[in-house]
Amino acid sequence: MDKEVKLIMKDKTIVLNNEQFEFLDYVEDDVQTTTNTTEIKGTDGVIAGASNFAPFDLQLRFVFTGTDIHDYHLQKHKLRQIIYQREPYYVWHSDMPGKKYAVLPSSTEIEDIYSRNGEITIKFSVIKGYSESLRETDKFSLSSGEWQFETGVLSVDGIKYKHNTTGFKIYNGSTDTIDPHIRHKFRLLINIDAPKGFTLT
Repeated sequence: MDKEVKLIMKDKTIVLNNEQFEFLDYVEDDVQTTTNTTEIKGTDGVIAGASNFAPFDLQLRFVFTGTDIHDYHLQKHKLRQIIYQREPYYVWHSDMPGKKYAVLPSSTEIEDIYSRNGEITIKFSVIKGYSESLRETDKFSLSSGEWQFETGVLSVDGIKYKHNTTGFKIYNGSTDTIDPHIRHKFRLLINIDAPKGFTLT
C-alpha cells in the first residue's frame, strides 16, 4: 500500500498527497487526561472520579517537490486552502489505516529547501481526545483490510447478534468502554418481540 493521507469532510474526501506531495510520517502526541476529583474538608485525600481525555496534537510530515518556484508557491497556497476549513473534519493516514481522527487544523510549518522544494509539517488538534475506528461495526469485515484491533479479533467475518437472554454483551474492538454520556457514538437497533414489555438500561 502506498503511503496516503485523506481528509474526510461532510461532502467530500480529499486525498492530500500526490506525486509531488509525498507523505513521510506522523507523530501522535501523548494522551492528555483530566482527572475529576472531589475534595471533602476534614477527610484525607480526594474522591476520584472518571478521567476525561483532552485534545492532543497529530502532526503529519510531507515533502513537496515543485516543477519551479512559482509552482511551489502556488501549491503552498493551495494546501492552506484545503487544510483550513471552518468545520471540523476527519484525518486518515495509511500508517494507522484502521483509525481516523476528528480534527481542527492548528498550524502549517513549511521549511523551504532550495527554491522549489519544501518539508511541510501540518499540525492538527484531535478535538475528541481519542481516535475512532475508520468504519463502524455494522460494516465489520475481516477481509476488508480496514480494521485494526487493540483487544483481539473475532473469528467471524460479519457480526450479527441474536439474544434470547435478559442481559447480553456487544462486541467492542476498542480499549475503551463506549459511553454515550460522554459523547461516544453509540447506535443500537432493536427488533424485539416482548409481549410483557422490556426495559433498556
